[in-house]
Amino acid sequence: MAKPVRGAKEQHLPGAYLLSAFASRRGAVLAQLAIGERENELTQALPLLRQIDLNDVVVTGDALFAQRALCTHIVEQGGQFCSRSRTISRRSCRPCSVPFATKLHAVEGARTIDGGHGRIDIRTLHVRAGPEFASVRWPGLAQICRLVHQAQRQARWHTEVHYKITSLPPERAGPADLLGLSRVHWAIENLLHYVRDVTLGEDASRIRSGAAPQAMAAMRNLVVAILHREGISNRAAGLRHFALHPDQAAHALGLTCTSVVADSRVA
Repeated sequence: MAKPVRGAKEQHLPGAYLLSAFASRRGAVLAQLAIGERENELTQALPLLRQIDLNDVVVTGDALFAQRALCTHIVEQGGQFCSRSRTISRRSCRPCSVPFATKLHAVEGARTIDGGHGRIDIRTLHVRAGPEFASVRWPGLAQICRLVHQAQRQARWHTEVHYKITSLPPERAGPADLLGLSRVHWAIENLLHYVRDVTLGEDASRIRSGAAPQAMAAMRNLVVAILHREGISNRAAGLRHFALHPDQAAHALGLTCTSVVADSRVA
């Protein structure tokens, strides 16, 4: 997913846009590429994936990355994909919806209900596999999902319906697993982009010369990964803690903190 480095943009400078591959459960960026401001990030998605060992890896993506070339590469490298179907294309979306047009009550599904801070989110996912989607021709396709997201905001309900395609077979990923993958995909926003922008001050940074914005983003990615590895959920509190305890920060970095006292004598 591409992210702009807003502080690096000025009237005479285009700014920096970074496309990242994020391992949600590990909390770490596996690869990152700088892309042009007006450059379609799809042109760099494949080179980005080529930097990663995809064997036995599940790659999730939004509708923009539901591309045949990407899915083919993932499957050929021993990985699996789970992407949202491109609803902007009637040709690709309509075949996905056909298997769910009738007898939806008989389709295997899963549901989650979350609430808090005046919000209620109900997500219901149904899955079809087998000959039901014979009309959908896609490389490596094993299952099609229908996700209904019902959200209550300020006493008003909103409903969205999305379709997902995946190469994961039913024996490896049931409805609950696929619903979990759908949720964890957006961890890149909460666990990476928000932390870099707000907690680590990337939006406020005025570093903008050459490759410096990309280098600083890589350093922030490293900090995010270390905090996640140390089991620190409150990133801001973790930074304050390490600032007050440099010995623990050195240990987290795998360094040894030593003190050297020099005894100087005046002849």
